[in-house]
Amino acid sequence: MIFYQKSPLSCTSYKKRVRVPLEGGEKEGGYLLQFCVKEGTLEGGIGSEGLAIAGTPAVRAVYRTGAAVAAYATSGKLCTGAALADSGFTFAEIPAYVALPDGDGMLLSDGDVCVRVTASGAEKLDLPFRTAVFAYGRLWRTADGVRLYYGAPDDYEESAAERGKAGYIDSPDAKGKILRLFFVKNEIVVLREYGLQRLVAHGDEEEFSFEDLLSCPAVNGGSAAATQNAVFWLTESGFRVWGDAKVNGYSDFFAPHAASQSLRGAACGDRYFLQSEYTLPDGTVTEGLGVFDTQGNGYLIPKKAEGLVCAGNCVYFTHEGKGYAITEGGNFLGEIPHRVWQSAPLEPFGCRALLGEVCVRSQGPFLLSVKSEEGSRDLCFAGGLCRKRVQLAGTVFTFRVQAENCRLYALSAVFQRGEDSV
Repeated sequence: MIFYQKSPLSCTSYKKRVRVPLEGGEKEGGYLLQFCVKEGTLEGGIGSEGLAIAGTPAVRAVYRTGAAVAAYATSGKLCTGAALADSGFTFAEIPAYVALPDGDGMLLSDGDVCVRVTASGAEKLDLPFRTAVFAYGRLWRTADGVRLYYGAPDDYEESAAERGKAGYIDSPDAKGKILRLFFVKNEIVVLREYGLQRLVAHGDEEEFSFEDLLSCPAVNGGSAAATQNAVFWLTESGFRVWGDAKVNGYSDFFAPHAASQSLRGAACGDRYFLQSEYTLPDGTVTEGLGVFDTQGNGYLIPKKAEGLVCAGNCVYFTHEGKGYAITEGGNFLGEIPHRVWQSAPLEPFGCRALLGEVCVRSQGPFLLSVKSEEGSRDLCFAGGLCRKRVQLAGTVFTFRVQAENCRLYALSAVFQRGEDSV
């Protein structure tokens, strides 16, 4: 009898642990709703606080600078003071704003009427503008986007043209009319209909000139806003930025509808806010507030926030005729937040694999949903450091977190791919 001995069965498998990036906008498919990423941690986004003003009329925009308070009512009236009393002035649209150099008041104008508002009241000035900025001791303003006026040094009320004092520059340009003026990185930055320029305005006024910085597709002027070091705006082809910021991380999910009539931007600190229409992951279009930072991170709050204004180092908005201030955290518009984060699709091996377990480090409870083309799993976590078995097969996986309030510090997954040989 002849005996044959078979070779032993050998099985090899490949197992690896993958850190799931918490960033929501860096890759196509990821998104955040009322969640933000801060220093690698997923946490709650901004909140809002209602303005406690007695007898407040229905308003479309609110402003605060020092002790000066103003609001643009839905009736078109300008209301001022702690009780928002009728000032006797009216505007045809939400007025443009610029803070006075001493920080104790503001100028508001719709291009035809200009009103100075201080703690002591409101008065009309002959300084109409649609955009304005204080820089180099002068007030720079334009109402028609072509003629740029500048005030006398340290006397913005002086408007009579005179050498060494006030004057104007007629500035027609191939880039179109002036839409916005900003003072960024110690420079006057001029945003036009098709590009960005720098205004060189040192020394003698006869040497004032414009220098081109960049050209771009048609600009939506209402979207433009600036931090101390960067200018953000929206064109018909997407976001643009100039200065110490980037937008390359913004997901396609955050692409607002450039033609939205309610589109309006504001900036404060290192964040840029944009109220517009957005397309949600399920394909529906809704009014929302996009919140973006200078590092290219962003998230969406699917709530309507109108009349965005940055005044006195705070961003204000209105909702259903009431005024609110944006806060660092908390609930937005007093509602329990439904925060959602979803990862970009993750393909660990490029072929079929098994997701064995997930490991999370968090603070606060949340629901983690994992999906592949072969199924899904829902896992509940109470907080802390925790591992849970998943046992889900597939090729491409997505991770989704739903919570009211939690912080997610880390999320990793263990994948396994097996190969048999005889």
